[in-house]
Amino acid sequence: MIFIAAGIPFSTVVVPRWRVHVVDVNDNPCAKQTVNQSWAHYSLSSASHTDYQKTDAEGYVEFPERTIRKSLIQRIVYPVIAYALLLAHGSVGVNAYVYASEPVNAGVFGLKYESVNSLPNKLVIKRCFVDHDIPNKTS
Repeated sequence: MIFIAAGIPFSTVVVPRWRVHVVDVNDNPCAKQTVNQSWAHYSLSSASHTDYQKTDAEGYVEFPERTIRKSLIQRIVYPVIAYALLLAHGSVGVNAYVYASEPVNAGVFGLKYESVNSLPNKLVIKRCFVDHDIPNKTS
């Protein structure tokens, strides 16, 4: 019975809901800015994930809570593998970032998630993306 229970997956929060205000260096909000969130829990999975969203008219974007489902057995075995892979440049633990992806060379530096207590909520970029930054495609 205990072995069966150890095989049932349950959820763990990897990254909480994350709301970010994207502004330029003059503190002007960046509307319709593409913002990426990447996250992974390398102690429980080798997979990483990315989500792309646009800021609203005030420069805000909100990413939902990210979770992972693993059983007790997986929570014992996967970290052992992750730590063994550190010898081959692997990673362990939670890694999560939010960064603006456009425009190229905009002086973008991302935000790193470290803990719920220090969840950064303001992303400053050199300049906001505007419609004329989109290259025209001709056929």
